[in-house]
Amino acid sequence: MPELHGGMQEKLLSYGCAAGSVLLVWLFLPSWSGLILLPFGWGLLALSMADARFRILPDMLTWPLMALGLAVNCVDAIVPFGQAVIGCVAGYLLLFSFNRLYHALMGREGIGGGDLKLLALLGAWGGWRALPLILMVSSLCVVLFFLLGLALKGRKRKGADANEDGDGWNWRGARQALKAEVPFGPPLAMAGLGVISYAHYLS
Repeated sequence: MPELHGGMQEKLLSYGCAAGSVLLVWLFLPSWSGLILLPFGWGLLALSMADARFRILPDMLTWPLMALGLAVNCVDAIVPFGQAVIGCVAGYLLLFSFNRLYHALMGREGIGGGDLKLLALLGAWGGWRALPLILMVSSLCVVLFFLLGLALKGRKRKGADANEDGDGWNWRGARQALKAEVPFGPPLAMAGLGVISYAHYLS
C-alpha cells in the first residue's frame, strides 16, 4: 500500500483478515466449506503482509496454497477440478502476457513473478470464471490505495514539508506519492478471497 507506515499496513490487513474470517464463519460454518476457506484466507493474509512489508510473495506459502486449492477441487469442493486447472494456468498466463506487453512498451517489469503465481493460486481455488472479476476488483483496490496514499502524503504539514503557497496542499508529498510503487499482492489476495467466497456462497 502506498506510503503507509508498516505498522498501519499490518493493522489494516489484520483487521481485514479478522473481518473476512468472521464473514466466512457466518456464511459457511458449520460446514466443510468454512473449514476449507478459513486456512485459504489466513494464507492470503500472510502473503499480503509479506508483500506489503517486504515486497515479496514467498514461494513457501504460494506453492502449498496453490497445491491445496487443486487438491480440494479434486472433489469439486469449490469448483469443478477442470475449471481449477484451467484457472491456475490461465491466471499465470494472463499476468505473464500483461507483464511482457508492459515490458515491451515501458522497458521495465510491471508486475513481479510472485503476483503471477498468486493469481494462478486464486485460479486454482476459484476456477477460471472468477479471474476477470478478481482482476477488476483488485485493480479498483489499487486505485483506492493509491488515492489514499496521495491524500496522506498531500496533506498540509507543519515545517519544511509544508508547501510555501499556503494553499493547504503539500505538493512535495504528493509528488512522492505519485512516484510510489504500489504492491499488487494485498489487493489481489483480498479481492480473490472476497470473490471466491461470495461466489461459493451463492452456488
